Amino acid sequence: MAFSHHTAPFFDYFGTGFVHTGANQGITTLAGLDETFASGLVYDYFGGSDAHYKIDELSETTGTAFLESEDQKIRAVSNLTETYRTICSAPILGAFANGAELNMKAFLMGRYIDFLTGELTSIEDNNIALITPKLEQNYPNPFKPSGAGHSPTTTISFSLTTESTEHTELTIYNLKGQKVKILVNEKMSAGNHSVVWNGTDENDQPVASGIYFYRMRNDGRYTSTKKMILLK
Repeated sequence: MAFSHHTAPFFDYFGTGFVHTGANQGITTLAGLDETFASGLVYDYFGGSDAHYKIDELSETTGTAFLESEDQKIRAVSNLTETYRTICSAPILGAFANGAELNMKAFLMGRYIDFLTGELTSIEDNNIALITPKLEQNYPNPFKPSGAGHSPTTTISFSLTTESTEHTELTIYNLKGQKVKILVNEKMSAGNHSVVWNGTDENDQPVASGIYFYRMRNDGRYTSTKKMILLK
């Protein structure tokens, strides 16, 4: 959808603000901000000479900045509300250059889709009793070491029903479907729970960067699998 940069009410919907056009700026690099779905990603930007390929500068209001340029200015903002999710991006995805490992346009588009299609909960749903278990997306995702000598860590949260105490399994698998590590294998009480994975296998050895899956099984009646990404 095309719209004027100066249509402020429309920008409010995206949780962002317009700062100025990028017509006179030669931005060549875009990087994902930490603790966002673009964390660890870096792209070269090869826009054309036309003005619409240039990158405007944005600001976040209710949204969260997730892409910045080499001059540390905000270029893309995601917005998560109680009823909808949006992405406001000044760069044109087609002008991104594919890089090494996960720095691919297709991968970034996948992260956009994952964010936009995530489960939403309205205010009216907040007081509804939990009738089935629920596995949440790990956070942060992607995840990586916080510094030299630090292990990469991510938290996986899940909720169990109020019906009874049930046996719960939470297991990490690699892209080939091979079991990497069992994080939970016990009876657990109803309510909210979380567990931290530090990127190691059953022998506490660090695993390689890449895509992993985690699956929760609860009392043989509920199974849910989600994807996560480990960066190093």
